[in-house]
Amino acid sequence: MEQTSVCGKAVGQTSVHLTLSFDVGVLRLTIRPDMPKSSLTKDEVKAMLILACDRIIAAEPELSEADRNLGDGDHGLGMQRGMTAAKEGLDAGDVESVEKAFVIVGTKMMSSMGGASGAIFGTFFRNGGKALAGRDSFDSAGLAAFLQAGVDGVKQRGGAAVGDKTVV
Repeated sequence: MEQTSVCGKAVGQTSVHLTLSFDVGVLRLTIRPDMPKSSLTKDEVKAMLILACDRIIAAEPELSEADRNLGDGDHGLGMQRGMTAAKEGLDAGDVESVEKAFVIVGTKMMSSMGGASGAIFGTFFRNGGKALAGRDSFDSAGLAAFLQAGVDGVKQRGGAAVGDKTVV
């Protein structure tokens, strides 16, 4: 009898690797491929987004310091607030789909951050997430669709165009 299972998850690393176990009679063989996965499930997307939230929350001092050098110094606190809300939203229960994971992040950022950053990042994640409707996994084609829809949403919301003094 042959079994395949995911035995480990590389949390905190840039790629997710699988451990495949095959039960062939009394012989147990474990294969650890060097090649990372080419797509993520909805649960892996949720874990990735939670990790991103944790990293941005921890980077608050650096983000605030950089903004003090260029502006009013509140960007780090705003991002910390937005990512804390996003993480709480993701942790609230099962994420129904890849789309929903990104939409939760965007919605929580919009409702908690305020100012231009909340609108920009919230719109980016919400529109990007909606572009993933119906997908069972998040792959390179999904990433391309997410990024394009996110940028299009930001441009539409603020009337921004490439070359303007904006994040676009």
